[in-house]
Amino acid sequence: MTGPRGVPGASGSFIVAVSVAGAAAAVAAMLVRPPALDAHALLFVGLAVAAGWVRVPLPVGGSLSPAFAFVSATLMTFGLGASAAASVLSAVATSLLPGRSQQRPPAHRIAFNAGVVGISSTVSGVIYLALGGPVGAVDPLRDIVPILASSAAFSSLNLGLISLAIHLSGEEHAGSSLRANYIWSVPSFLAGSSLAVLLTLFIQRGHFGSFLLATPFVYLMHLAYRARSRQAEEEKRHSQQSAEHYRAVTEALALAIEAKDENTEDHLRRVQHFSLGIGRAIGLSGPQMEALKAASLLHDVGKIAVPEYILTKPGRLTPEEFEKMKIHPRVGADILSVVPFPYPLAPIVRHHHERWDGTGYPDGLAGEDIPVGARVLSVADCYDALTSDRPYRKALPASEAIAFLERERGKMFDPSVVEAFLPALPSLEAASRAVTAASAAPPGPGSRADGVLAERHASPIAAASSRSRIYDEITSSQREQRALYDIARTVGHHLGLDESLTLLSAKIAHLVPYRALVVYLYNDDRRRLVAQFATGQAAARLKEVEIPVGERLSGWAALHRRAYIGRSHDRPLERDGSRSDLEDLSFDPEVSELRSSLVAPLATGFEDVGVLALYHGASFAYGPDHLRLLQAVGGYVAQAIENARRLSETRPESLTDPLTGIPNSRFFYIEAGCRIDRAAEVGSGLGIVAFRVTALEEVQRTLGPTAAARILGQAARRLAALTRVGETLVRFGGDLFLVLTHEHQPRQLAERAQEMLEQVQADPIDARFGIAQAVHLLATHASFPTDGATTEQILDAIESRLQADGLSVGGSHPIPGVENPLATSKRNFA
Repeated sequence: MTGPRGVPGASGSFIVAVSVAGAAAAVAAMLVRPPALDAHALLFVGLAVAAGWVRVPLPVGGSLSPAFAFVSATLMTFGLGASAAASVLSAVATSLLPGRSQQRPPAHRIAFNAGVVGISSTVSGVIYLALGGPVGAVDPLRDIVPILASSAAFSSLNLGLISLAIHLSGEEHAGSSLRANYIWSVPSFLAGSSLAVLLTLFIQRGHFGSFLLATPFVYLMHLAYRARSRQAEEEKRHSQQSAEHYRAVTEALALAIEAKDENTEDHLRRVQHFSLGIGRAIGLSGPQMEALKAASLLHDVGKIAVPEYILTKPGRLTPEEFEKMKIHPRVGADILSVVPFPYPLAPIVRHHHERWDGTGYPDGLAGEDIPVGARVLSVADCYDALTSDRPYRKALPASEAIAFLERERGKMFDPSVVEAFLPALPSLEAASRAVTAASAAPPGPGSRADGVLAERHASPIAAASSRSRIYDEITSSQREQRALYDIARTVGHHLGLDESLTLLSAKIAHLVPYRALVVYLYNDDRRRLVAQFATGQAAARLKEVEIPVGERLSGWAALHRRAYIGRSHDRPLERDGSRSDLEDLSFDPEVSELRSSLVAPLATGFEDVGVLALYHGASFAYGPDHLRLLQAVGGYVAQAIENARRLSETRPESLTDPLTGIPNSRFFYIEAGCRIDRAAEVGSGLGIVAFRVTALEEVQRTLGPTAAARILGQAARRLAALTRVGETLVRFGGDLFLVLTHEHQPRQLAERAQEMLEQVQADPIDARFGIAQAVHLLATHASFPTDGATTEQILDAIESRLQADGLSVGGSHPIPGVENPLATSKRNFA
């Protein structure tokens, strides 16, 4: 059945069905018991219509009027047909009369209202007559049963149909709206029945005009209910304001949780959407739905007591770490129990990790002992977690997540909740995607925003903008902390200057944006700053820059030991230190695009080292926050430079492969050892992907050793371009490259190896004099702790897998001028 336009399917079909049934019932009543069309009957119908115009709104949809008294009196005086006509005409006319509201109800609502009273009046009239209720000769004592039964039937049908329509529209559960409205309406219907009996008795005794005596009673009844209605509306408004305040607190806490853990972005909103969908499907309503709505956002608030390294750990938790993680439901419930929420929120948060079979935490509840809201939240939370990316795994396909829910039904999850969730999942996911797409995206790394929280009554756009600003402030703080911690870990004692600055420059980019980065160090007489390291746009040109101390922006920063935000080199030159570092290179098109600069002095203790300078293409790229962050980074960069200098004095061996310019095997042993130690401390892992360049012997035989070396160099550049943040590419042997990555699960490593392999081999390499040579690589992988607990054990696993394909690590083809470092590395690091 097709419903009215703009009305959802089930609700629209119900409206049409009620409208048609009500019209049919009223017509049938008038045909079976035709009304007497005399002046008295018409007057009663008119009074019913007039009384219907005076309405009092019910708490949950619908309204109440004294028209029932005249409809009931019409039934007892003139019969079923007249009462059905009076009720339908009253419903239609009062909806169409001017002044009833600022906007006339739509046609489908008018038809539905008429259908409801048509069904109610006809069925209640039939019950009245079936129980022996007389027409025109009522005795209140003798006919008390049919009178009360008719009144009860009319009120039950009227309120029940309205409540069911509200339920189908998704606004309120039928049971809760029916209870709320019934408490209000029953006294009115009883009073209406009493008034109807009184009017009928007056008429039976020949005093037809005496019904006018009822007018004051009707008016007084209306005034009493109007006053009570206003009081109830005020109480409802106050309750809604309180609920809005609680929602504001809930959303603020949820925002803080979501921003603190960037790996669960939008997770809370999706869980809320799924939870409410399940709640409606299983019949939750009122306080239970409100509690579920809030708990969906706040169920992880207790994670504030869990160390961040556990929350963001890219791997399986150790038993000790998992025990720490298990405290978050209890802590969250303790936090929320302090706030007097008007619904049972804390129990849902405390028990959302309980299992149906009793093996969950924190209290080991089982079955129906687990709060129903917690059982709903458990399913919604688990499904969204399975289908979302996490630091330790990729998102599972929806089919696998559904299969998991079905396997765990009756063990981990309430079977009835799973049964309610799965059929509704397609529509819930579609709606969730629409909501997520419409919401404002979280700000990108390094951005900042100012402003205050919008008022609750602000426009949706302003509220979304305010939420974005708050999210930005919190996430920026988290990113700063993680980035600075990552930079601090990078500063070691085993890397040369170029290696240290290369690693640090990549990590600084996640904290402060730049197009080019230059590290200026003092020359021997400490009168000039010389570009020691440059990366990014126009790096080759920037390595030529020398700046007198006290001149230009970096020289000014070195002289006064202060950080500065610089102006562009195309601005007028001034002698106050604001001159651009790059003014002498403004003729270069690439350099001329660098319009903003940010510089900070580098110092360790009381010794000045140099200046760190960032350059950007936007005219006003940097602000005070960037200045603060660069000053914080400067200390780590200065320490890395000092450590590299000491290393060069005590160990002159290079950590860089001279052919490819990437780290060599010596660097690999140092870096891999450090990473394995860190992974062991936090219970994580380390993956190593190996790439072997094959067919080099044929290239050397046909094109010569220089062509083979050229292929190796270009293969190294291609692999380097594919490495991600946190990954390190090493040339380990003559034709063997290793990539250290945080991915350590076998499937993830295999996917990563295949991805890089396909891109490197996609295009041939110009080996010599325009001769194109296809690049062939063999890839394998190993990891800590799966394949070994030490660097040597992991390398043994790689070598055995290469040997299985007929290629060994030790079988590298020699390249002219490049020593195979395998033997040397084993001697030095055995």
